[in-house]
Amino acid sequence: MTPLRKHMLADMQAKHLSQETQQRYIAEVAHLALFHRQSPDRLSEHEICNYLERCRRILPTESYGEAEMAIKFLYTQTLGRRWAGGPEQASTEDQASAAKAPPVPLRQRMLDDMTVRGMSAGTQTQYVSACARFAAYYRKSPALLELGHIKAYQLYLIRQKKVAWSTLNIVVCALRFLYGTTLGKDWAIKHIPYPKRGRTLPEVLSLEEVAQFLKPIENIKHRAMLVTAYAVGLRLSEVASLQVTDIDSKRMVIRVQQGKGRKDRYVMLPPDLLALLRDYWKAVRPSGTHWLFPGASADQHIAKGTLAKICARMSERSGLTKKVTLRVLRHSFATHLLEDGANIRKIQLLLGHSSLSTTAIYTHVAASEVCATRSPLERLPKAPEPTE
Repeated sequence: MTPLRKHMLADMQAKHLSQETQQRYIAEVAHLALFHRQSPDRLSEHEICNYLERCRRILPTESYGEAEMAIKFLYTQTLGRRWAGGPEQASTEDQASAAKAPPVPLRQRMLDDMTVRGMSAGTQTQYVSACARFAAYYRKSPALLELGHIKAYQLYLIRQKKVAWSTLNIVVCALRFLYGTTLGKDWAIKHIPYPKRGRTLPEVLSLEEVAQFLKPIENIKHRAMLVTAYAVGLRLSEVASLQVTDIDSKRMVIRVQQGKGRKDRYVMLPPDLLALLRDYWKAVRPSGTHWLFPGASADQHIAKGTLAKICARMSERSGLTKKVTLRVLRHSFATHLLEDGANIRKIQLLLGHSSLSTTAIYTHVAASEVCATRSPLERLPKAPEPTE
């Protein structure tokens, strides 16, 4: 993390901006830096003004407003400079020229195509951001770029930026969609290859380690969230967005609404978890909200970043050598079910996996499966005991 980013994050935290706002502001400033290919603190007022004028022409009004607020925060709060990049500083002629400039339709066309296909808001944001960074790298509209530009950009990300597999995969998915669907290029799917991913096995806690992790958690809200994550194998976003009405104590099930892939599913509601949730509700009594775990504002659920940080703090306090995350708790839930004799098909349904092959990875982790076959070491002839 660069010193400038650290400084800006500290300033936003001091102003009590939400985790989501902090992430969005950092992303907008990163786009600015990528567009000019240098640190934002080295840019002139003229360069900032030109960049914002360009954003105003190609971005929806809401997105442009957020970009302006992020850049204004950086320059006024973090860098302590006079703000001269906003539209209010632009000349009358510049404003008239910008008003007459035709909007760039490609971004909106891509958003419309993704919306029609029912893609989630998070996926849309990731895809549009990935394509925007691609365009900023060449300083041209993607409509003017060809396959050779895409391959060169992939090599740049791999060799120079050394991005993670997940980041590169999002870029490939986004460019495949942009060129194959929005621009209708027949070569897009065939010639923009997916990166090959190395196979890794999930980190899993033993039953004793789960107990050690959960035992010292005194804050009842923190305990309720983390026990819920392990007890029914929910993803981080699924725990955060649970509603009070999702808890069905008569049928002893929890409804998970619009999980990954925008699918609903039901999971079990263990009696011990129901008792904990009731104790939590009586102790905290959140009012004026339908969220089970509300955030700082009653009309919003707890931020995913906040929940992840809570889990990280509890992991440090537990004394475990393994790092505990919400994903590790979910992996542990599935593995412990398999070790207890649960059918893998049932585990697939509880986890909300589309493919059984995704769930099958736990057969490589569960001790009941790994240790089911005896090692040939145990069959070797025993050496005679040494005699004195």
